[in-house]
Amino acid sequence: MAGTLYAPLTQYIDPVPFNLSLSLDLLMMVIVGGAGFFFGPFLGAMIAVLLPEWLRFTQGYYLMLYAIAVILLLIYSPTGILGILDRVLAERRTKIASALRAVAKSKLETAP
Repeated sequence: MAGTLYAPLTQYIDPVPFNLSLSLDLLMMVIVGGAGFFFGPFLGAMIAVLLPEWLRFTQGYYLMLYAIAVILLLIYSPTGILGILDRVLAERRTKIASALRAVAKSKLETAP
């Protein structure tokens, strides 16, 4: 869809803007943020843009740190950062629901 909007805008199609590096950056943004979530690519884009600024003090090592972070993310949470958040919220909802069930059950047992 982006190509169909880009072509009339520039009135010329050139493969240079669509190089492999850009494609891999966009893919990383989707993977880091979370591919199964609407806001996942937005979060991934924000991290991919801001991370070099945050790690500027490391000079040229930020790419290695970013690669290590992405590898660890893919190992421990293949669903991305929003997948971690979703998992934590689901566990919290489960704990709250089980606590409410226990309270309701104890009230039923103690009622005459």
